[in-house]
Parts: sequence; C-alpha cells; structure tokens
Amino acid sequence: MSSTPPHSDQPAATRVRYMVAALIASGAVSLYLTRHCLAVTNEAIQQELGFGSTAMGAVMSLFSLGYLLFQVPGGWLGNRIGSRWGLTLLSIAWSLLTLATAAAHGLVPLKVIRFLFGAVQAGFVPITFKILKDWFPEKQWGLMSAFVGISMSIGGALAMDVTGRLTGHFDWRVIFQVYTIVAIFWSVAFLTLFRNKPSEHPWANDAERDLIRSSPLPDTVDPGPFFTRRNLLFAFCSVNLWAICLQAFCRAAGYNFFVTFFPEFLSRQFADVDAELAGIYTKWPLIGAVVGGLVGGMLIDWLLKRTGSKRISRTSVAVVSLILTAILTYLSAQAVTPAGFVTLIALGATFAGFASPATWAATLDVSGRHTAVLAGIMNMAGCLSGVLVTPILGGMMDILKGTSNEVTVRVMGMDLVHLDDTQITDWNQVVYMHAAFYLAAAICWMFVRPSRAVVPDPEPLNSNLHPDKDSADAV
Repeated sequence: MSSTPPHSDQPAATRVRYMVAALIASGAVSLYLTRHCLAVTNEAIQQELGFGSTAMGAVMSLFSLGYLLFQVPGGWLGNRIGSRWGLTLLSIAWSLLTLATAAAHGLVPLKVIRFLFGAVQAGFVPITFKILKDWFPEKQWGLMSAFVGISMSIGGALAMDVTGRLTGHFDWRVIFQVYTIVAIFWSVAFLTLFRNKPSEHPWANDAERDLIRSSPLPDTVDPGPFFTRRNLLFAFCSVNLWAICLQAFCRAAGYNFFVTFFPEFLSRQFADVDAELAGIYTKWPLIGAVVGGLVGGMLIDWLLKRTGSKRISRTSVAVVSLILTAILTYLSAQAVTPAGFVTLIALGATFAGFASPATWAATLDVSGRHTAVLAGIMNMAGCLSGVLVTPILGGMMDILKGTSNEVTVRVMGMDLVHLDDTQITDWNQVVYMHAAFYLAAAICWMFVRPSRAVVPDPEPLNSNLHPDKDSADAV
C-alpha cells in the first residue's frame, strides 16, 4: 500500500490513512442507511400500527433524544476502549436494533427501540472526529471531513431511493431485516482492518507516521480528563463553542426535514406523487448535500492554503453558502411542480453541504486535545433540533392533512407547543420554517473564530504549526 518515487532511496509514505477514511466513510453509509429508511416507510408503519404523524414525530424525536444524551458518553467510550472496539460494538448494537424495529408491533415498543437506536449511533460522530485527528495531518482535515460527511449523505440518499423502490415490492419489516446485514458486515471489516493509531498499524510505515505527526496533535499526546473545573469554565464561556453549537442546531433543523417528513410532504403537497416516487425524489436533496460537501471540503482546504486564514476558509464559506441555502429554500415554495420544487430544494441543499466540512474542520480546529468530547457536545446541539423540531413538524403535518384541528406537541412528558388550524394554514409554512433555520445558522457562523481553542492548552504543543495570525484572520 505504498509507492516509491523514482531515483529516491527513501521509501514513500504508505497510504493506510486512506483505507481508514474508506472504512469510516462506509460506516457512515451503513449508519445513515439504517437510520433514515424509517422516513420512507413512515406512512406504511403509521397505517399498520394505527397512529398519525404527531405520534411518528414523537418516535423520531426519541431517536434524537437518545442520540443527544449519548454523544459525550459515546466519545468517552472511544477514549476508554479505543476507536476500533468502540465503533465495532456500536455497529453491532445498531444492527440488532434495526432487526428489533422490524419486530415492533406497537407504538411504545417502537419508541423504546428508536431511543436505544439513537443512543448507540450517537458514538459514531465523536469517535470519527478522534479517528480523523489521529490519522490525518491538519492540511487534509477539510477534505477528509467532507469525505465522511458526504458518505453520510450518500447513506441517506441510498436509504431514500432504495427503500422507496423496495416499498412497492416488500413489506416494510422485510426491508429493515435486510438492512440489518449491512451493519454486521461492516463491523467485521472494520475490526479486521482498522487500528486505533498509525503507530499500531502494521501496514503504515514510518514515513506515513511522520507525515501524520506534522499535525498539531500527534497520536502520542494523552488528552487527559476533560471534565475539570478549568476546562468546563473555559467551555461555558467560549463564544466559539456556543456559536458552533447553535449553527449545528439550526442546520440540523433544516436538514431533518429531508430525512423525516419530506417524502410524506411531497405526496401530500403534489397529487401525482406516490410513496415510491416521493422516496426517489427525496434522494436529490441528499445528493445535493453530497456534491456540496465534496466541493466544500476541497474549497476550504484550498482557501486555507491560499490565504492562511481559517476564518476565511471555514467561517466565510459557511456564511455565504447558508445564506444562499435560505434563499433557495424560500424560493422553492413558489414552485408549482414537484420537479421544480425538488430542484430548488436540492440546489439549496448543495450549498448547505458546503457548511458541513467547514463545521467538521472548525470543530477540529477549536477542540485541541479534547476532540472526541467537544465533537460530542457540538453534535448534541444538532441532535437537540431533532428532539424539539421534529415533533413540531409532525404536528404541523397532521393539521395540514386535516386529521387534527389542533395538536399539543409533547416532549418527554412535557407540553412543548400547542398548534391549531388557525396558525397552521399552508403547506408552505413548513418550507419557510426551514429557510429561517438556515438563515439563523448563517448568522451564528459569523461569530465563529476557528483559530481560538475552546479550552486553551496550559502548555501549547507546537504553536509554530498554526499559521493563522489575528491579522490573517481578519475578514
């Protein structure tokens, strides 16, 4: 897995890190395939089990709640037992819960299963952040973050398209049973091929290890405990952390529409769209996110190389792209055909995809030695949108469908909001709400300073490896 340049006695760096990237990217595909197939089978499950969109919104919200609560424990697990065994065990667990979903015959069991499903999938992102920092030099963080991010969107797009096509031929339970095999297969491959750090992998040579050690945080650094009084005080007072978390909440709130009720929205808003066609249409915003993530990842690495400014590379790209997303999402409400509507939505999702690698790279920038935990905190904020916004969206859908005149949305036994048909009168309100979330995310990004660590290290590791200066960061 290496190549030697001509006329050189020094062996070239091996490329084991790219195999690692392929492993975590394929894991992301498995993660999102098993997660988002519920959106396409949503109406079939409602009809068989006898409940409406409000109840399904609660089911989806419980997934997000489990995902939120176990972000930091998931990162802790990766630190405690290592990334290799951490992701392997989590993947086996979510595959078994996919199988359990196929066996659910009531609302309550489905709620319990989806909460647990969210809990075990929560560790994937914080552990993946740790893998990226352990296995890649800083100059590749943007592209590698994009690679993993677009793999998630590919998994989501596959879930929508493939599940949509399968619904015409198979019962939804059979579809979930088949998807169980995907995660089991990935677990075996990951456990066999991956090692926690370059220094532990027999296929990585010294040249590759030296290349990776050019990052600010070599794989020999012990991060130490995060939950100390000093660290928590710095984190709580960090404008960077608050801004990154708030933009994560708003971006996730906009994205959640595509992976929850978007297929049902299309079939209700446009008379000529059935469940199968809705699933196929729903893949396009996710494909847009794939394209945007790939281009965005290359763009932020190129800008960092050209300008030396992480603020230009991360912050400026995210602000501009999310403003364009908000505009295109708003304009999509004026479309009169499903193709026109989906085209505008997909273009908006493409620009939103630019902000995904910017978020990953900025989180790596500001997290210092505590990547897994701080990545978990950031991702928790995104999960919170699923807990709060998804059930509201389900209530809006029930009112717009005419199945209820009023709905009280409850989260964890507490009344969140009361909706009625005097407030929710137009399907376009759903679109406008998500456009507003993207605009709010752009505003939050204006406060992100990627060169400022959330928790400053008491003993700077290698400050000469950070080219950014305040003057270079001025935009």
